[in-house]
Amino acid sequence: MGQAMRCQVNALSLEAAPTPLPSDESQTESGPESEPRSEPESEPEEPSGARMPGLSTGIAIAQLPGHLAVASEPAALQKLIDAQARTPLAQNPQFQRTLKHAQFERSLTVGYGEYTGLLKLANQFFAQLPPIPDPEGKNVRPQKLFSAKQIDYLTQNYSTFDLLTWVRPEGLHSQSNAYFTGLKPEKATPNFSDANQILTRLPAATFVSANSRNFKQQWQEFVEFSQGDKESQDALKLLRDNVRKMTGLDLDQDLIAWMDQQYAVFFFPTKGGFFNAINPQINIGYALLIQTSDRPAAEAALKKIDQLVKKEARGGISIANRRIKGQLMTSWEAKDGKRSISLLSHHWISNDTLMLTSGTGAAADLTPKPFVPLNLTYTFKTATNPFPLPSQGYFYLNMGSTLAFVNTLVRAFEPEIVESPYYQTGLSIIGTIRSISSSQTMTDDRLQADSLWVLGARRQASTVSQPEPPEPSNSSDQTP
Repeated sequence: MGQAMRCQVNALSLEAAPTPLPSDESQTESGPESEPRSEPESEPEEPSGARMPGLSTGIAIAQLPGHLAVASEPAALQKLIDAQARTPLAQNPQFQRTLKHAQFERSLTVGYGEYTGLLKLANQFFAQLPPIPDPEGKNVRPQKLFSAKQIDYLTQNYSTFDLLTWVRPEGLHSQSNAYFTGLKPEKATPNFSDANQILTRLPAATFVSANSRNFKQQWQEFVEFSQGDKESQDALKLLRDNVRKMTGLDLDQDLIAWMDQQYAVFFFPTKGGFFNAINPQINIGYALLIQTSDRPAAEAALKKIDQLVKKEARGGISIANRRIKGQLMTSWEAKDGKRSISLLSHHWISNDTLMLTSGTGAAADLTPKPFVPLNLTYTFKTATNPFPLPSQGYFYLNMGSTLAFVNTLVRAFEPEIVESPYYQTGLSIIGTIRSISSSQTMTDDRLQADSLWVLGARRQASTVSQPEPPEPSNSSDQTP
């Protein structure tokens, strides 16, 4: 095959083969241990349960010109060797998109693949996993992660993908791109004038948040993708049936249909609300913001749910109207001795925006609006400014404040753990992370997802002197 194709493949087995049954008495005795053998006929039997399903127990190593290749089996290396005679990957027009990525040369890791092969590999890996026992003690596992129809759906829309990770002044930036099979201008994320405006209603001290737009459309896309999988269809039917049985509402038409604008869910520090009422050490609350173009439909659904909760609780929960800081709120309340605890509250903070929170006490901290909104904070801007615009929203985790909250709970409920060296080591490691964030957008040729780990203690040490190459996007970096 030529000088360039010469290589040597060595296979190393980490798995002991079962001992063969002897055919006669003469085969029951083995020679001295130093005597060479041509075949592993008398290797010790593998202990029962010693091998975990799905895990490789051997490796194969190939010495290629200028490289060393390692695989789980010789057959994989043989394919790699045979591929050397074909057109190199670097000449593949689809892979050249990855080579031309603005961050390719400075990336720590680069991954590339075709969707067809990736999905088949995922199914093969999933099939080797140990079965999951159900409540009846039976081992149950779907045979495939993706059905044939789902694979067809994905491969009709996506051709290849790549993944790159590189260092930037703030920390580690990762980006994945799933490329469409052709240009799809209709898929491009619109540049809305009010994009991410809902973030102005989140407080600066937010622990974790996620926001996006048009949950109605996202739900419809999920339902369409699930059509090719019977188990997904069965799960959807069960969910719809349960919602109708419990509330009398149609999940798609009565609940999701009016969620057609921006939405956000977040956790934030508060000394009010349901959790703090249970234990004064749990100073946390949650909130869900939903914008809608059909407020009457939303109000009709809420009214029906309020009435149902009151009826089913049989006096255990009352529905009360409370005015908090000038805002009229509906509160689900339960008695705790002589006091009432607000379990959940909902009210309209504007003509088109509904807020649900963990009680009126938590809602009071967000009323009428946060003193400093999340999107104006240094930590949030540092975590999201590198992402392209327009975007479909952000996931954001303030690791510093979240870690402080968790540490407070540990000290309150499990104080002995605090002195553990493992706990202290974990704190010191996690404490170097300032925030974790991600975002997603679509252009006419790809679905792009970005994530950023902002490092705290090593921030200055990781700063580079030369300016960073621009992101591969037509949008500018602006504060949402």
